[in-house]
Amino acid sequence: TMKFVVKITLLAACLVFIGASSAVSAQNMAGTVVTKEIKFAKGKHEAIVSGTAKYGMSYVYKLGANAGQTIEIELVGKSSELIFSLMAPPPDEDTIATMVKTYNGDLPMNGKYMIVVVMNDEKSVGVPFTLKVKIK
Repeated sequence: TMKFVVKITLLAACLVFIGASSAVSAQNMAGTVVTKEIKFAKGKHEAIVSGTAKYGMSYVYKLGANAGQTIEIELVGKSSELIFSLMAPPPDEDTIATMVKTYNGDLPMNGKYMIVVVMNDEKSVGVPFTLKVKIK
C-alpha cells in the first residue's frame, strides 16, 4: 500500500503543477488581446477603424449583424502577414473566413460577429492598418 500512496501523491503533485502552469500561461496571454466594438453611425452601413498591429497580439472587432445580410471586409496594411479571420456569433463561433485580407459573403445567423486581426511577422515592430467593414 505504500507504493499506492506514493503513486497517488505523485499524481496529485503533477496535477497541481499542470494547473499552476496553465494558470500562468493564461495570465501571460491576458495582455495579448485587444477587443473593440464596431458601431455604425445612424443611417450608415459602413465603418472604418484603424490601428497598429503588433506580432503576438490579436485585435478583436465585434459587430452585430443579422442572418442574410451581406458583409464586406477589407484589411489594408503594408504587410502580407497582416491578416484577419471572421468568426460567427457565440455559441458556435464557427470560422467563416480564415487568414484573409478581404471577404465578401452572406452571414448565416443573427448575433455578434468577430473580426480578428493579427500580424504574423515576428520581426515587425508594428504595422498601421485600416479595417473597412460594410453591411448590406
